[in-house]
Amino acid sequence: MVRLSFAQKLTSHDYFYDYTDAAQDRDPANSIARLYLGPLSPYTQVAVDARQSIVPRLSVGGAVWIRHLNDSGKQGPFETSFEDYRVSAQIFPARKLETDFEYHQRNSDRLPPGPIGLFDDIQQSGETSIKDLVGQVRRSFGEGRVSLSGGAYYRRIDMQDRFFFIKGAHQTGWLAGAWLRLDQKTRLFFDYSLDNDYFIFRPSIANAQVLRVGMAWKY
Repeated sequence: MVRLSFAQKLTSHDYFYDYTDAAQDRDPANSIARLYLGPLSPYTQVAVDARQSIVPRLSVGGAVWIRHLNDSGKQGPFETSFEDYRVSAQIFPARKLETDFEYHQRNSDRLPPGPIGLFDDIQQSGETSIKDLVGQVRRSFGEGRVSLSGGAYYRRIDMQDRFFFIKGAHQTGWLAGAWLRLDQKTRLFFDYSLDNDYFIFRPSIANAQVLRVGMAWKY
């Protein structure tokens, strides 16, 4: 299976807000309800996604996603040209048992920090490289009615701002999940993750946990 896609954004007449809008500050003294992140710049984007079954118990895949801002001077901390690569393998070592492995790398083409300007200027701030390695194991039970999964990941991050560069900051974490098939069209799912450390922030954010619960329905 091979998929190719091409996209061209023509205008910058749209904009976006901070994705944490749902957790905004409710203090009545704060008149700024959410963070405005500016317009979305025009860009050109190409993506290729491929997957191949080698043997019945092994399949491999890969993807390349390249986005180029039409005007590199319009980049910001949340929007920049980048190259994104993924390589994955899916192995079925035994009946009802599945293992997944994925390596991901994202390189952001950020401009080098310029002369010191305004204190709140973060135009060239952000990650320059992210590398992820993820491994998970899944097991189904009850003729496919229940599935449990667990795994771990390792991440390295390079970042920059106007004052300093961070090279090779690392982070590890655990992953867990489960889903229950209620009927042929409905599934109830749970996803949990634990980040052991995220010390590129000061003070360090350790043992951050995320739990997601939801229901998927297919017509």
